[in-house]
Amino acid sequence: MKILVGLVAVVPMILLGSAAPSRAQSTADEIELVRSIVQTGRKVVVAKNMQLTDAESEAFWPVYNEFETAIRAVNDKRVKILSELARDFDTLSDEQAVDLLQRSFKFQQERVKVRKSFIRKFKKVLSGKRLTRFYQIDGKIDTMIDFDIARTVPLVN
Repeated sequence: MKILVGLVAVVPMILLGSAAPSRAQSTADEIELVRSIVQTGRKVVVAKNMQLTDAESEAFWPVYNEFETAIRAVNDKRVKILSELARDFDTLSDEQAVDLLQRSFKFQQERVKVRKSFIRKFKKVLSGKRLTRFYQIDGKIDTMIDFDIARTVPLVN
């Protein structure tokens, strides 16, 4: 997972503009590039750690791609929240801060809901142990990203 650690470190920096100090905001293209890199790194980590047979791979990857599409839609909300925080950080009102907090909780709930909704689909193509292993790997990757965002995003004043 060392590969991914370096990749996820870039995400919050891009969102908060610290990777490009000459600009306060990063462009949507930069954010998409970083997300693409992280998604590719994530897929490599999953592939390496799942150790699937050819037959398992053939069944697993279409479900995984569907899962990633659903998770990406939820993660779009997180990107928007972090982008708004970065944009308004110095002028954030109490109302804006509470709104961002509530949206952050909603994002977390939606992420769990998507993860739970795919258990049945993954169970059709993976054994119980492989299913659990996938969710452990995915959870660890999310935890690393969450940690890096928490480490990088400053506390609201």
